[in-house]
Amino acid sequence: QQQQQQQQQQQQREPWTQLGGSAFTLAAAAEEAEALRHFCAEALEALAEASAEVLTVFAAFTTSFEKEITSRCTALAEAHFATDHHDALRAVRCGRADNSALQKVVAAATSFIDMHFRRGSNLCYCWLGLALERLIVARWFHQFRRSPPKPSSKEDVIRFVAADEKVLKTFAAHFRSEEGEDVLRPVAVLRAFLSAPDEERQQASAHELCQLLGDAHGRALTKAAQLAILH
Repeated sequence: QQQQQQQQQQQQREPWTQLGGSAFTLAAAAEEAEALRHFCAEALEALAEASAEVLTVFAAFTTSFEKEITSRCTALAEAHFATDHHDALRAVRCGRADNSALQKVVAAATSFIDMHFRRGSNLCYCWLGLALERLIVARWFHQFRRSPPKPSSKEDVIRFVAADEKVLKTFAAHFRSEEGEDVLRPVAVLRAFLSAPDEERQQASAHELCQLLGDAHGRALTKAAQLAILH
């Protein structure tokens, strides 16, 4: 009974867990939702002079179809990519001289997007990319907290984190717009924390990490970062 309650709570937090089917079935459903969203968005423009009730209905449908796209793209990332590339994700190590494991995961993620959606031509492509970016960055932070890098100097830590950030930025450039969510902001703030010239700026970065990631994850990350630069 307790296990059933936990599953129900997870489904409430993460609706995509209720979505079954193959990856290609989910991708097809996402594209269908995008087509319907596009229709509703065009109708909103064409019916600009319509009554408030009509506009409200079409706006609600547009929002609903956007949520459908998001749910299916998240399911593709969390339920399919994460399973198919479980070992590769586990192999990711942050802040190391050799970031080939991260590059391998990013290449696999790029191929995964191209396999299911047309490159750069629709919302599905962009939102699946965003879901995969969140997944990879979350794994990167998890590894940093669990096993902080131990290079020979503080400068090495900063340089290796910057190299990982560059790999992730290159991946994000394929699908993320300028006004889109900046999933990599915490990575940039972590780098600022590591390279802060004084305690005041370091505390400011630590505070921002807590705001971006939540207090528990933010504090754990800053603690790991301090261990890395004091090694």
